[in-house]
Amino acid sequence: MLVQRRALAAAIRAHSSRTYATAPSGPTVFAQDNGQPTSSITVLVKAGSRFEPEGHAGIAHVLKHFSFKSSKERSALRTVREAELYGGILSATLTREYLALTADFLRGDEGFFLPLLASSVVSPKFVNHELHELVWPSVMTETANAIVSGEYTALELAHALAFRSGLGHALLNPPHAHAPSIEAVRDYASKAFTTSNVVIVGTGLTQEKLETLASHHFPLSSGTSLTSPATKYYGGSTVSPSLHPTLFVGYGIAGAPSAGLSTLAAHLAVKPHLPWSDGLSPLSSLPKSVSTESVLIPYSDATLFGVLISAKDSAGLRQGGEAVVKALKEAASGGLSQELAGRAKARAKFAAASLEEGKAGVLAKGAAQLEGKAWTNLVDQVEKLDVKALGKFTTDLMKTKPTVVALGDINTLPHADEIGL
Repeated sequence: MLVQRRALAAAIRAHSSRTYATAPSGPTVFAQDNGQPTSSITVLVKAGSRFEPEGHAGIAHVLKHFSFKSSKERSALRTVREAELYGGILSATLTREYLALTADFLRGDEGFFLPLLASSVVSPKFVNHELHELVWPSVMTETANAIVSGEYTALELAHALAFRSGLGHALLNPPHAHAPSIEAVRDYASKAFTTSNVVIVGTGLTQEKLETLASHHFPLSSGTSLTSPATKYYGGSTVSPSLHPTLFVGYGIAGAPSAGLSTLAAHLAVKPHLPWSDGLSPLSSLPKSVSTESVLIPYSDATLFGVLISAKDSAGLRQGGEAVVKALKEAASGGLSQELAGRAKARAKFAAASLEEGKAGVLAKGAAQLEGKAWTNLVDQVEKLDVKALGKFTTDLMKTKPTVVALGDINTLPHADEIGL
């Protein structure tokens, strides 16, 4: 059976076509074609909140909501109506490093959708009335919806504690912010929308087709790549009042996720792969009123790892936090059984392989190409990891300062030293 699976995987890899290149006089292009009936094109721009200039916090969030608004070629209404006629889906997402403008559509319609995407990057109008009537209300609505989530708030505070500046910048605008000037938006966009900051990633179409279209529709200036200081990990602890009791216990490291970090995250993940199983995670025995989620967030030069805990009160948070610390210490001492270590490795390898073949993996490869870095598949590295190596990795990790965020009743919330750290 294992041989059959490997043979099937080899056949899929042989059928798949994935290449990348720099389009003549244009941005970097990366395409992967598996012969599927649908296609997707993403314009990935290095314009996340990490790169926001001083005094302009939240400008990346505003730029995201300007996606698919009026350009020199078409109005916002025309963009929406024409995309609907083709049955396509347009979306814009923002991370701390990238703004992604994506079109999903039927195979063969790339001749319409790539110029549409290009118009949002090459020739946006950035008109003042759209900022105040359409963009800013959408920005404030997204912020209002996000801040009622304990998980979102905890992760925002965790980033600020772990990295301070750069990756520590808030992802979204604060709830009581004022709209920036249209000139500030234009200035940030002019610096971000250059060939040095853009990569075009496609799935379901050939490299040649995507490269030809990109070279024709993306006459961007060369510009300079947006930069921010190299990320440094600090760590720290904070408590904050909230109606949604939440606890984050974690660490940050420099660089991309390692085999040890990926395996540790898989070991602490409680979501079972089988619906009739409670799973073998050391956190699976927690009461139903205490929920946990393993977190592994990679960036170009750092990674945030940890566990998010939600409960009905501070006592539940304390119980969950103590269980997380106990599990980490057990792994550090080499106390994991071969069975548990093997399970964690298998889950980590499956996660890495799934990323490799999915759309998220294609985007990650495109981002790596933009950063001038090689794409690393963790499957083989995880396979070589044993209990002793995992223990040493966890020991070294726990020697650094943890990042702990507690939200809820500020008079009863657990502090880092009260859960065993």
